[in-house]
Amino acid sequence: QITKQLNKLFEVVKVVDLNESSFVERELMLVNVRAVGKDLDEFLRLTEIYRGSVIDLTDRSYTIEITGSTEKLDSFLDT
Repeated sequence: QITKQLNKLFEVVKVVDLNESSFVERELMLVNVRAVGKDLDEFLRLTEIYRGSVIDLTDRSYTIEITGSTEKLDSFLDT
């Protein structure tokens, strides 16, 4: 159904379904973390460990962007 809908769009040249072959899957997660003092430093350290980036910073919160597999993102949330 999705392939049919995409083919109806004017700008689409070709649609290829990758479910039948091997492919790379990545997810993007934005997390808004509210904390103060040492907790903010700890979140910055965890962000570096998970190869994320801080995309917004205020006095009491960070907005963190992390990309990767589902397992990686779930692991970040669990810590």
